[in-house]
Amino acid sequence: MSDTAKRPAVRGWVAVAVVEGSDLTTGVGEHFGRSPRFLLVRGAAQTVQVLENTHAEAVQGAGPATASLLARHGVTAVIAGRFGPKAEDALRAAGVLPVVAEPGTKAEAALAGLQPEMIAAVG
Repeated sequence: MSDTAKRPAVRGWVAVAVVEGSDLTTGVGEHFGRSPRFLLVRGAAQTVQVLENTHAEAVQGAGPATASLLARHGVTAVIAGRFGPKAEDALRAAGVLPVVAEPGTKAEAALAGLQPEMIAAVG
């Protein structure tokens, strides 16, 4: 099996959970639903936008609400240190692929683990 055959492939925006920072040198955050922000990455040039997570401080249901937020923004995959079971179910139901990466890994390194076409511009 080739290296690329082991890596997930999707198209569209890829969200990376982060605690702070706004570029690809920022480390991957540990918690998906409680992540205060996401880097939205798209295209071969890796266009980056920052999306604040308005659900990070929710009393309950942060994971599913965050999944919905990302799906509304056209995200097709999300990278985080871990996903709760309800968040993972909500992501998959919305057609968003959850991808686990070691917390603290630079976003650019986590993205490098994905197939190039995963972050290729759509349309």
